[in-house]
Amino acid sequence: MSMLIHIVPDTDPFNPREDCDNLLGNMVCWHSRYELGDEQPADNPSEWALRVACEFNPSIEDQVERFADRLWDRLDSTEPRLEKRLHEHSQQVIQFQQEKVDAILDRYMIMVPLYLYDHSGITMSTRPFSCPWDSGQVGWIYVTREDARRAFGWKRLSPRREARIRSILEAEGATYDQYLQGEVYGYVVYENGVEVDSCWGFFSDSFGEDYRQNGMAEHWPDGWESAKIVVSLDPHAQLEAA
Repeated sequence: MSMLIHIVPDTDPFNPREDCDNLLGNMVCWHSRYELGDEQPADNPSEWALRVACEFNPSIEDQVERFADRLWDRLDSTEPRLEKRLHEHSQQVIQFQQEKVDAILDRYMIMVPLYLYDHSGITMSTRPFSCPWDSGQVGWIYVTREDARRAFGWKRLSPRREARIRSILEAEGATYDQYLQGEVYGYVVYENGVEVDSCWGFFSDSFGEDYRQNGMAEHWPDGWESAKIVVSLDPHAQLEAA
């Protein structure tokens, strides 16, 4: 019996952010042209961060207001450089609020930044891209510390466990990037020239050639080790060649 296995691109892949039920992270993104991730808030990133931080600590806005009032009390309305002082005042308030928000989010959440490179297609990463013109931060993938503990049955998050959570969030980001770039594959099995099996939805960043690592080979019929395995980036040409 002659067995041939064709690995080809999945032309209609499922969205891992919509069709997977075992995700740990929540992906929040902002972009003017693309709808990305799980959430696309109407408020801007700073407003979103403040809103989320206030859910954990509602007193933040009061703290910022009291800080701003103290700065206002120090201003002299007759000062010649009043406009400059007002600008400095505003910047100090913004910085104070950002520091408070960052501290609260770090206390209650684990957040990994998401960056997008947009040039002849889009690609996402949890690390900044080298091109400053066509890339930038587009959002975060995050999980609350409480949800992380609950997911694994942990009572506390040690540094090692937190590193594990971050690696999971990074892996989810990498899978979503594969989806965005079309790096999703399937296979068709032929025996004596007749199609006998097929399956789709295997994510890979190695042009589908890592069929052992991404679980594809686990679905193949017995005896596949002696089969001819061919990877093609053109599914139509590949099927015709079979």
